[in-house]
Amino acid sequence: MAAIANQDVWARVEAFGDVCRSVGSFGYGPGWDDEASKFLDEVPLDKVLSLLQEVSEAGDWTRVDLVSDVLRHVLRSTAGTEATKQAHLVPSLAQGLRHPKVEVRKLAAHQIRRISVDAFETRGDRVTLCEGLVGSLRDVDTGVGVEVTEALAAHADSERDVVLDLLSEMDQVEGPADIAHASITELRVLYLVARVSAKDEAALEACMEKELLTPLLDIVRGDDVLMQINALRLVPLISATSAGLAVLQETKIVDQLAKLAGLAGDDGAQPDPMLGDEALRVMSQLSARTLSDGDEEGAGALSQTFLRAMAARLGALPSPGSPVALATMEMLGAFAGAQPPRSVHAVVETWSTDVLGPWMEIAAASADPGKAAGLSSIAMALRGGALLDRASANEVSLQYQSADDVAFSALVESSTIQPTQSEREEAAELNWALFLAYGRALRQRTRSDVPDPRAPADVVGLLVHKLGEPLDEQRCGIFALLRIVALQASSWGLRAIYGAGAEVERQFLDRSLAMSKQAKEWRFAFLEAVHESPFRDQVLGEARLAMLRSFLKRGPFRGPASGPAPEISLGEAA
Repeated sequence: MAAIANQDVWARVEAFGDVCRSVGSFGYGPGWDDEASKFLDEVPLDKVLSLLQEVSEAGDWTRVDLVSDVLRHVLRSTAGTEATKQAHLVPSLAQGLRHPKVEVRKLAAHQIRRISVDAFETRGDRVTLCEGLVGSLRDVDTGVGVEVTEALAAHADSERDVVLDLLSEMDQVEGPADIAHASITELRVLYLVARVSAKDEAALEACMEKELLTPLLDIVRGDDVLMQINALRLVPLISATSAGLAVLQETKIVDQLAKLAGLAGDDGAQPDPMLGDEALRVMSQLSARTLSDGDEEGAGALSQTFLRAMAARLGALPSPGSPVALATMEMLGAFAGAQPPRSVHAVVETWSTDVLGPWMEIAAASADPGKAAGLSSIAMALRGGALLDRASANEVSLQYQSADDVAFSALVESSTIQPTQSEREEAAELNWALFLAYGRALRQRTRSDVPDPRAPADVVGLLVHKLGEPLDEQRCGIFALLRIVALQASSWGLRAIYGAGAEVERQFLDRSLAMSKQAKEWRFAFLEAVHESPFRDQVLGEARLAMLRSFLKRGPFRGPASGPAPEISLGEAA
C-alpha cells in the first residue's frame, strides 16, 4: 500500500482533479480521451481504486471526494471504460456498491451499467456483479437505486436465471425496517421483473415459473392506492409479448382496468378518483398492443371501450384548461398515435361528434396552459403517418418521458409488427383530415377574421400567426407539431408548410426573431425534418433548399449574418 499511497501519486491525482474541475458542466472536448488515457498511463485504474479504499478506511472524506470525482470523470472516457473491464477489478466494482459515500455507490452502479457483463470472461465475475447489484436494490438513495435498477435490467439478458433467482430470494433476507423504503425496494423489484418479462416469451415464462409476476398482479387487483398507481404503469411492459397479453386476460387484469376506469358493470359506475386516468391510459396502450398482435376483435372492443370513456369525459369537462381536460387530450393523442390507420379513421368518422369535435375544441383552446398540451396532443396523434425513422429525434411531447415510458416504447417497438410503408401512407392521408379538423377549431378560437381553413396550408398559417404570442411553451409546441407534419409519409405535409405564403416561410428562417434556447432548438428540429423529408426536392425547389441548408449549416443558435432572412418568392414552389 505504501508504494501506492506516495506523494508522487497523490500529486498526479490532485493535478488531474484540477483538470476535472475545469471541465465542470461544460462537457468534454475532443481531446478528453487523450487526457484521460495519459492520466491512466501514469496512475493505472487499479491504483486509483486502491487509493479510494485507503482513504475510505481512514475516514479521510475530503480525499474520498477528490478520488471519486477523478474516477467519475476518467471513467467517462474510452480508456476508462476499457480499463474497467479488467477481471481483477470486479471485486472493486462490487465493493463500490457498498461504499458509505452515496456518490461512490452511484458511480460504481453507473459504470457497471455502462459496460456489458459479457465483457467479463468468467461467469463467476458476472455473478458477483449481479449479486452486488441485487443487494443494492435496497439502497436508501434514490439516485443509486435508479442506477442499480437500470444496470440490472441491462445485464439480465446475460444472466437472466441468476438475476431472477436472486430477486426471488430477496424476501428471505431481512429488508429495510422503514415501511416507506420497503415499498420503494419492492417497486424496484417489480419494475425489474416487468422489464425482464417483456424481453421475450421465454423470459416471461421464467418469471411466471418463479412466481415473480404474481406480486405485481396482486397489487393491481389490491387496494393499496399508492402501490397500484406504480404497478399500473408496469402493466404495458407485460403486454410486450403475446404470452404477456394472454396472462393479463387470464388473470382478469383487463377487467380490473375497466373497473378502475368506471367502465364495468352498470351505466352508473364511476371511475376511481385516484386510479381512473391511469387505468384508461393502460387500456389505450393495451388496445394498440392487442391489435398489433393480430387480435382485431379484442383490440376493437378495448378501443370502443376507451372511446366511450373519452366521450363521457369530454362531455363533462369543467373547462378547456382544467387538469382533466389536459389529461384527456394527452390520452387521446397517445391513443391515436399508437393505433393503425383504420382505428384513427374510426375516431374521425364514427366518433366525430362525441370525441373528435370536443377534442379539437379543447386542443385549440387559448387558455393557458392548454396551448402547449393541445399542440402536443395533435402532434402525438399524427405520429402514425410520420416517417420518424428519418428524423434525428423521435420525441414530440413537450414533457420528459419517465424511464418506464421509454422502456415500454423501446420494448414494444422491437417486439411488435411495424407499419408498412403503405400503412404509413394511408395514415398520412387520414392525418390530413385530422389536421384540418384541428385547424377549423383553431380558427374559431383565435382568428375569426380569417376564412375557415379549406386546406392544411391554411392551418399552418394559423399556427405561425400564434408564434408572435410571447408564450415560449406554445412556440415549442407549434414547432413540434410542424415537425411531425413535415415528416408525414405523404407530400401533403410539406406542401402545407410551403403553401402557407412567403411571409410564413420567412419567419421559419428569420434568426432575428426573439426566441428562447428551447424554442430555437425546436425550430431547428422542425427544419431538420423538412430537410429529411423524401418530398423535399419536389416541393421546395433548388432555391428554397439552398437557403434551408445554409440555415442548418449554421446551427440553431447563431445570430443573423446580415439582418433577417431573405425574401422568398412564391414562384419557387414546385
